[in-house]
Amino acid sequence: MSLSSLNLSLLNPPSALELLLEEINFQRTKEMRQLMKDDSGFVMLQGSSYWTDLFVRHFLFQADHCIDGDDMLFFVRKKHVKGSSKYLPKFETELAVYRKDSKRLPIGDPELDWEETVYLNLIIHQFEYILTLAICTRTSPKQLQILRRYSQKVYASPSRRRMDTKGEVEEITYPYICFMVDNFNEVMSEMLVRDGELVCVELMASDRDGKMQGVLFSGSIRYDALKHVYDARP
Repeated sequence: MSLSSLNLSLLNPPSALELLLEEINFQRTKEMRQLMKDDSGFVMLQGSSYWTDLFVRHFLFQADHCIDGDDMLFFVRKKHVKGSSKYLPKFETELAVYRKDSKRLPIGDPELDWEETVYLNLIIHQFEYILTLAICTRTSPKQLQILRRYSQKVYASPSRRRMDTKGEVEEITYPYICFMVDNFNEVMSEMLVRDGELVCVELMASDRDGKMQGVLFSGSIRYDALKHVYDARP
């Protein structure tokens, strides 16, 4: 390592998120190498202690400024379904939620899937998400012109509140992750779509330092398709 690169690394140390991703990548690479070497096709997976340790260090003992400040932690529990095959067991997935300072944190619970628990809290706490809604018109087969656009910060959640009914009851959607727009009516009232136009949606994820970012979802729907669904409502 050159002196200049050493100075650069000292001035720009990796963030907590980058360190976590490096550890995950290291473990995944290790398992893939083992799989390629083993002709049987089986991999001896790292015990849950590896992922438990990863979770504790990066979500329990991490400084608040390194994560989003939300003190709610999510735990993925896999319960064995009684009566399922011994060789092909089935599991029911449940979510448990605890505050970070709770004395009842299920550290060491053998039913917890600690790898999935790490991934879920990584998605919820370590990234920021921006949802952009735009009304566009097509100017050529491959070109769109933006007529109106609105962006706002949204939050990842393993649950949702139904939009077609009133009430505050939430339903668990995990392993699907939802990004709720609580002010949906307010946003859509300003985004009128007309014949010949499209509604375009983009969901962007980034770390808080802006070093990493990527598009999670991008899609569009035509006015006539929206109108067809609207007219078909009961």
